[in-house]
Amino acid sequence: MIMIMIIIIAIVITFAIFWLYMVLRNNAVYKERMRVLEIAHKKAEIAIRNNKDDYMSHYEITNRYSYNEMFYKFWIPVKDFYRDIQ
Repeated sequence: MIMIMIIIIAIVITFAIFWLYMVLRNNAVYKERMRVLEIAHKKAEIAIRNNKDDYMSHYEITNRYSYNEMFYKFWIPVKDFYRDIQ
């Protein structure tokens, strides 16, 4: 009986730790996508000031990975998705 309780407690603790990790990952994904969106927005503003018609092309970078893909691929660090964007 005690062994079953220990196993159940271990499982609950494991799920709680994983849930906390996913909550923190959700925040990290949000911040990373907002960082990339800010960069795209700045590049688009520069293109608009220079009278270029392709300013929307700068926002296409945000379609490379979906929010869900970045969130559910928890084995890949969030910074690795857009590592080439500076």
